[in-house]
Amino acid sequence: MNTEEQTTATTTETTETNSVKPTHKFDPGFYEAKVLKAVVGRSTNSKTPGIFLSFHVEGMGQFRGTLWLSPKAMPSTVEMLKKSFGIVGNEGFAQICRTIEQKPCQIKVQMEADLQGREWPRLRFVNPPGFRADSVDPDTLAELDAMLNSGATEQQEDDF
Repeated sequence: MNTEEQTTATTTETTETNSVKPTHKFDPGFYEAKVLKAVVGRSTNSKTPGIFLSFHVEGMGQFRGTLWLSPKAMPSTVEMLKKSFGIVGNEGFAQICRTIEQKPCQIKVQMEADLQGREWPRLRFVNPPGFRADSVDPDTLAELDAMLNSGATEQQEDDF
């Protein structure tokens, strides 16, 4: 993770002078949150476009993260926005940002190491509020296990 991405995943608090300071280290996991601010921008270093988000997590403060809009990441980002906030997908990103501000959601935070080996909290997913995964039935589990054991999960080089 580059330095610019690290700063998008920090916990912060705005003081009276509008400076931002860390308030809490988020552990990996799921947090119920509310989108405070959403802005389309580009990363400082790589110039990758993304939606830069600030979330409020009750009792813990703010968490910042980015949903990337590179050609590779855009389909999953748009799908995540559709599922989490009910956007249609053809509104344009500026309107999407206005639509999702102040909306509740659930965020998944994971730790990621930078090139120096330092661990940083990173936004991994945005889900609908109260998101929970359902367990699978035994037949589906058996099918998944069969696929795993058959080598069907191995990607071919040209899949990338």
